[in-house]
Amino acid sequence: MIRWRALLAGSAVVVPLVLLLQLLFVSMLVGQKMAHGSYPKLDVVIGVVPYMIGFGGYMLIMLLGGYVTAAVATSRVVAHALAVAAFATGLSLWTSISLGGVKPMTLLFFLAALVCAAAGARLWRRRDNRRKQV
Repeated sequence: MIRWRALLAGSAVVVPLVLLLQLLFVSMLVGQKMAHGSYPKLDVVIGVVPYMIGFGGYMLIMLLGGYVTAAVATSRVVAHALAVAAFATGLSLWTSISLGGVKPMTLLFFLAALVCAAAGARLWRRRDNRRKQV
C-alpha cells in the first residue's frame, strides 16, 4: 500500500533542499569564474570544488529524504524512499536530459541518488529496530 503522506513528506523535505543546493551551486560557479581571473594556476582545483560540493550535498539530501520518508511510511520504507528519490532526481535532471539526452554520468547520478535514499530508509529502519528492542 502506498502511503501518500510519506511520499509528500519526503518530497517536501527533498525538493526545497535541492533547490537551495542548486542556488548554492550556481553561486559557487559564479565565484569560480571570478576566481579564475585572479588565480589562473588554480583553475583545476577551483573547477572541481563546486561539483564535489554539489554532488556530495545532493547525496546527503537524498539520504535525509530517504530517512524522513521512511519515518513517515513505517512499512515498505525502501520502496517509498526510492519513489521520492526517483521523483526528485527526475525533476532535477528533466531539463538537462531534454537538452542533451541521457549520458552515462546522468545515469550514475540518478543511481547514486537512489542508493543514498535507500540507505537513508535502511538507516531509519535500523534505528527504529534498536529503539523497539530497548
